Amino acid sequence: MRKELEEALGLDEALAIDSSLVNVRLDTRRYGKSVTLLDGFDPTVDINALGKQLKQAMGTGGTVRDGVIELQGDHRRDVREYLEQRGYKLA
Repeated sequence: MRKELEEALGLDEALAIDSSLVNVRLDTRRYGKSVTLLDGFDPTVDINALGKQLKQAMGTGGTVRDGVIELQGDHRRDVREYLEQRGYKLA
């Protein structure tokens, strides 16, 4: 009953965002390429949709793999601003 009520009010997404503690870090891949990694999302967050939104907002490519959003290039500052505006807590 509670789950249906949360979904009807749109609270399930807000609760998932509030319970996420997102870690934003930079990794270096082959040939010195930089990759921005984001993890620590609540399991109920649709990270595939969020990954798509982030790729569009940052104007870059990327993927979602094993619960981690990977964006090509160094986008740490812009990603932090984007997520904070949407209510995510950052580590």
